[in-house]
Amino acid sequence: MSDLYKIINDRISLEKIGYNLNQLKRLQEFHLSLNNHLYNVESFKQVKKEPFFTTYIKSLKFLPSFQHFGLAQYYLYIYPKNFDKIDLKLLFLNTFQKVICPASIEKTNPLLIKYIMPQKRPNKKYINWLKPFQLREFCLFSVIKIHCLLQFDRNLDKTGWNFDYDKFKEYVQNILFNPEFKTFTSPKREFNLSDQTMTSYFSPDSSEYKALTNIYNHKSIDIKSYLSGKTLLKEQQITDLLKKGLIFPFIKLKNLDFREKLLIIIPNISIKAKKSLIAIFSYFNYGFIYEIEGEYFITEFENKITFEDGLMVKLYFPNSKFRHSDLFLELFDYIFQWLEVKQYIYLYDYVNGKRILKSIFKDLNFKKYNPLKNLKWNHKDKIWMNPKIFTDKFEPIYPDLYFSEKLINSKQS
Repeated sequence: MSDLYKIINDRISLEKIGYNLNQLKRLQEFHLSLNNHLYNVESFKQVKKEPFFTTYIKSLKFLPSFQHFGLAQYYLYIYPKNFDKIDLKLLFLNTFQKVICPASIEKTNPLLIKYIMPQKRPNKKYINWLKPFQLREFCLFSVIKIHCLLQFDRNLDKTGWNFDYDKFKEYVQNILFNPEFKTFTSPKREFNLSDQTMTSYFSPDSSEYKALTNIYNHKSIDIKSYLSGKTLLKEQQITDLLKKGLIFPFIKLKNLDFREKLLIIIPNISIKAKKSLIAIFSYFNYGFIYEIEGEYFITEFENKITFEDGLMVKLYFPNSKFRHSDLFLELFDYIFQWLEVKQYIYLYDYVNGKRILKSIFKDLNFKKYNPLKNLKWNHKDKIWMNPKIFTDKFEPIYPDLYFSEKLINSKQS
């Protein structure tokens, strides 16, 4: 834990907190027209020099339009009763991207694992093989739409952050009980990951797929570091994928004191409740609202439940400025009760679980590891195939973390 505190304190010490409202307004405008700025590399070079950019933008990352490649972004929230009974190599497979876990030290903690998997065909073999008595709960879901929040129209003035509980409560009451209330939400960017209109996918032999694997492995590169004229190949690949709508760029912030994170997973809700919750959580300044679909299981259930409408909400708050946080969580509970949301999960005080990955995959080279290259393409059906993880006798088969690299080497030999 001392290493964790050191990492956090080092990160805090590097921040130069400041609130220039004019520059923040410029930042918000840049966020809303981000794609247009990135299309023109020469124009972008000039924007990078502006005070709002140098002061508040830590990095520019992106999310691929996985559906165009026959893939999807999946998450697995899992809370085993005993991790000693879980084969973590089979759980993580060879397409994991990231794992987060609570910062507290407990014998058994929940994990949230992020994956890339075939569209509509996630690899559930190990989850299905686990017995219900081995799990407290799990929720496996894919992302179908993202609402990207970044606004400074409320909760902030020239003296700093001020999250007023009473103002938020009034806002919530108007949304829930006042049909004449016109929801004031700042414009936000949205990104569709649904495959409903897809008739074909870019195969691994396509220039688009090859370009994507050059700029995205288990995570995105920082776009702002490459749109500089110094790396022409990657620069061209980024702009081409942007113009084709195959990647969705977003901003990671700095110097605004965003150090507290709250993650809420809300499966199986009505369309009306989903619409209300999106409006309610759009009140906050920085974060992401994910529309999701999938399945979940709780110990009290006899069977797992599938759902088509749900949400995952990721919100960032300034350190020690989210006053009355317990009151806010109590109000969230009330909102869920009123909207007849029966199951939801709060995750807070969580950290990157890279050490967990290193303990499982001791020789893993994160620079070489790329889950986009670890699935097998079915040339006949034009779909991705999940790796086999059990023999006929249900003995484990651990998927190769460098599948494509070894496949190339075997062909050459």
